[in-house]
Amino acid sequence: PATGHEAVQCQVDEVLSIALELRSGRFLLGLLEQLYRMPWDVGWTGTAINFGAGVDVDDDDPLTLWAGALGEKVLLVDGNAPRLATAVEEIHAEAARLGRGLGPELVVLPERITPQSVAYGALGERIRLETSGRVDIVKVDIDGFDCDVLRALLVDVEAAVLILEVQPVIPPPIRFARLHHPDDETLPGYAGCSVSFQAALLRPRYGLLLTSEDSSVFVHSSLLPHVEGLPAGSVFYWTSFRPRLPADEWDCFRRTRTLDLPRLAVVDPALAIPAAFVREWTFDLHPLDAIAEIWRNVTEAERAQVGAGGQKAPPLYALDL
Repeated sequence: PATGHEAVQCQVDEVLSIALELRSGRFLLGLLEQLYRMPWDVGWTGTAINFGAGVDVDDDDPLTLWAGALGEKVLLVDGNAPRLATAVEEIHAEAARLGRGLGPELVVLPERITPQSVAYGALGERIRLETSGRVDIVKVDIDGFDCDVLRALLVDVEAAVLILEVQPVIPPPIRFARLHHPDDETLPGYAGCSVSFQAALLRPRYGLLLTSEDSSVFVHSSLLPHVEGLPAGSVFYWTSFRPRLPADEWDCFRRTRTLDLPRLAVVDPALAIPAAFVREWTFDLHPLDAIAEIWRNVTEAERAQVGAGGQKAPPLYALDL
């Protein structure tokens, strides 16, 4: 059954890549420029939380352009201190380019992110202290148990926009998520969560705006009518259609481009899946049959990781319809 409206905004021609627009931060900056003109009963703060903020030199982060241009405070959280320092330098450089000096206040937190540290640990206490439970943007991209962390955060934090990493090979309506376990070292494997898991977790508080082959954007439900009423092309600048919101995740998924799985498999063996398998799970098999095939592929990949001396134990997963 449909969970939203036809997702024309999730389809583009061969010239533009929605995934690149999201990763580069261009889409997010344009979206917030529009949203800041709208009333929001929670109240705009100019604040963002970036889980998985670390970057390498010349890497893109979706929040950098917004932070440099419009941000007032950004909490940068990552377990990799050198990559976190690079993220700070890139925000400073973007702010300086725009004549904003050093730009927003940066709260740098070089910590490993877990659901427990966010729910009741020192990290969560610091977040609540710095944000008072209200932020404009939350980004989660930790290549692991992303939805467990998101669930813990949203207990105490209200956000206008969520930008999340998507597990690219699990199609709707399959709800897949990697769950936190203390022995999970977040080594390569099936990480993050599927767009259907995200949508189910977030409904009705948030609605799906857009998804690409590796990211999704959700917006607070109270803001969706305002976004829907904007002139065509003002947010989704690659289409002349005016989308209705929230978007249906299956329709959005089927319109997105397929990741270059063979290239990614060099970095992450778990993604060594033929694109034909993903198409079969999406279009040909009944979900009850697709979920069995997906589980077989997930468990085989993880057994190989453990056997190769990677993970101490197989990661925990949620898989459901």
